[in-house]
Amino acid sequence: MAKIDNMEMPAEAVNGDVIAIVLAAGRSQRFGSDKRLTPFADGETLLSKTLSAVLSDFPHTYLVIKAEDDPHVLLSQACLNRVQILRAPQANCGLGSSLADAFQMLQNVHGLAAAIFLGDMPLLLSATCQKLITLATAENIVRPRYKSQVGHPVIFGRNFWPELRQVK
Repeated sequence: MAKIDNMEMPAEAVNGDVIAIVLAAGRSQRFGSDKRLTPFADGETLLSKTLSAVLSDFPHTYLVIKAEDDPHVLLSQACLNRVQILRAPQANCGLGSSLADAFQMLQNVHGLAAAIFLGDMPLLLSATCQKLITLATAENIVRPRYKSQVGHPVIFGRNFWPELRQVK
């Protein structure tokens, strides 16, 4: 069964109703160790920097981690106080399964759309997020594009959430 830590579901999302889901339940071993804990010069970790960037535009932010992860190790106290932790029981099956776990846990959360972020996006620009939020509806999928390359975050309108609960 999926588990949600610190769960207080908002009655409705802020700012046009777009919530954020940050996927950080992978193995994160590309750096030879857990890249989520890679420190920046200011001492903040990669994952905490990403969350700080997301939280500036998405007050209702959910962090998806593995069942065995300790959020107190992964996050700064400032981030820990502002995010809802979602534990993905199928995280070992890949990113798609973590995404499905998140949408399963959030199916009763109010929101027009959900922005999907990866846990390693520390250079995220607020202007990008704000532009995507203005384009979000329940009926569409919004993706940023830079020099003909599509990227993240991807915003899925609420009408796509039932399908996202089925991703493998």
